[in-house]
Amino acid sequence: MATMPNASTHADTANCATSQGPEQARLADEARFADQAYARHAHNLLLNHIFYKKYAEPQYDWDWRQYGAKLLGSVKDCRVLDYGCGQGEEATYLAKMGAHVTAIDISPVGVQLTKERAKLNGVGDRVNAMLMRCDPTEFPSESFDVIHGFGILHHIGLQIGMMEIKRLLRPGGRGLFFEHMGNSKTIERLRPKEKDYTKGERPVTWKEIQEIRPEFSRLVARPFHIASRLRKRVQVLNRPVVKRVDHAILSALPFMRHFASGMVIYLEK
Repeated sequence: MATMPNASTHADTANCATSQGPEQARLADEARFADQAYARHAHNLLLNHIFYKKYAEPQYDWDWRQYGAKLLGSVKDCRVLDYGCGQGEEATYLAKMGAHVTAIDISPVGVQLTKERAKLNGVGDRVNAMLMRCDPTEFPSESFDVIHGFGILHHIGLQIGMMEIKRLLRPGGRGLFFEHMGNSKTIERLRPKEKDYTKGERPVTWKEIQEIRPEFSRLVARPFHIASRLRKRVQVLNRPVVKRVDHAILSALPFMRHFASGMVIYLEK
């Protein structure tokens, strides 16, 4: 099992951040929330072969990871940034696929687990995990061929995140992001925010996506999850057949995207 950073250190950091201002306090709150969530999974660092296959051998468009992976294509020998790497699952998948991955997160526990996960799964030499915020990063412009992010943009804000992503991508570089979407205020009330989410989160909207399109040479955005958005409440809704139904509805009735909870964003600089 991974050795977790000293809890008192995080408390001191949070107190110091609060005294410095609301932005530092927000970051400390996000880091503390992530540390607690990730620490619960420190005992399981083995590769998830089902999810890895979705990236490495994508087949079905009704599965958002597979759809996104098909758009992204090969990452072999690419310089990849895992933008908000969490516990390092995706960083490890990308490295197994031949990428040279830099993984960043503001959670010390997440960064530590990313390093240990990569090493345990044979790609420790291809994953460089470090403690760093995403808005902005500390990297020079045009540092990466590919940037990947899973559930990060609704933490830092779409506009802020996309401008940093544009700066970091080399000309012709690619980006792939999986995001929570929240067009409908009524539907959003179904989210158990007080338990599973931090106060600063703000789901991405279709209006924001349209506003950011001119910044990239290509941008593809596709909605996912209508019935399956309730899968945490009703487990049967997490089955593939429900996701297929969701996909069929969203393909046949584009206006239903207003009620979808997920979005895949693929872009090229």
